[in-house]
Amino acid sequence: MSWEIDATSLRYQSQSASGSLEWHSLMRIVRIPEGILMMPQSAVSYWLPNAGFAPGDLERFAGTAREKCRRYQDLSGSRFPVVWP
Repeated sequence: MSWEIDATSLRYQSQSASGSLEWHSLMRIVRIPEGILMMPQSAVSYWLPNAGFAPGDLERFAGTAREKCRRYQDLSGSRFPVVWP
């Protein structure tokens, strides 16, 4: 799956599907040591692994997510396994 992300929306495309999300539609974004989880609904999430970002893009994404998502949480410095509620 590939993503195109800017200040207004997040667009995705795979072999079988494509679509877009607006930042305000994401109910939660969580950054953990291995990557980013974006949740448009409580039972749906998108995984963006750190390895999928070009150098510098992960920090740019995190900055935009912090500004745009009402529930952004940064656990990237966590030394313990993250437990989801």
